[in-house]
Amino acid sequence: MREEGSGADVKKVSLNELKTKLDGGSAVILIETLSPDEYKRGHLPGAVNIPSNQIAELSGSVLPDKSAEIVLYCSGPKCHASENAARELEQVGYSNISVYAEGKEGWLKAGMQLEASNETEPAPLINHD
Repeated sequence: MREEGSGADVKKVSLNELKTKLDGGSAVILIETLSPDEYKRGHLPGAVNIPSNQIAELSGSVLPDKSAEIVLYCSGPKCHASENAARELEQVGYSNISVYAEGKEGWLKAGMQLEASNETEPAPLINHD
């Protein structure tokens, strides 16, 4: 009963919902599913990079808590890498996954800033203590 490629089965969050989570100090893990090069050019503040094609192999080490709140995003509404990664995480037991479908494009359109990075490897798990 899965709707392959439609994204209908993936929970979405709006810009306002995401900002509220981030500004409120919520223990949310923000993941950019684009390539390391795209991530280095600029990413949402506090995001870690797990390219969608590596989500299965890296999720266990970077995201050890399968009940943690995780929000994935990619470049914008026409990019489905974050939705595909969300489905993949749900299939391996992650239970609190959502997607910010507007991605970097929506973030920038709203006048928000991106962070740049010199990281070449996926960022380590963020400790939200």
